[in-house]
Amino acid sequence: MNEKRLTYIAVMSASLHGLLVSFVLAYPCVAMARFFQGFDPQRAGTLDRTAWWALWIVMPVVIAVFGGIMTTLFCLAYNLSAKLLGGVRYKDQT
Repeated sequence: MNEKRLTYIAVMSASLHGLLVSFVLAYPCVAMARFFQGFDPQRAGTLDRTAWWALWIVMPVVIAVFGGIMTTLFCLAYNLSAKLLGGVRYKDQT
């Protein structure tokens, strides 16, 4: 087995993947939050005036953008630390 080091992560590629994964995972999170709002005793007799698009379209987009930004920041931090410390070691199975 050959030992190698991960010294660089392609920031734009990883950020795009982070954005897409955050967008897909945002829908179950929004659905769960919406489900648990039904059990709130303070909202028991009120009529929900929240527009459907604000919750089901805007929130996943906001979460996806936040996920993409965080992925970018984490990749940049890793690339900087890998430059200074040498990166994560892993063994190649070939």
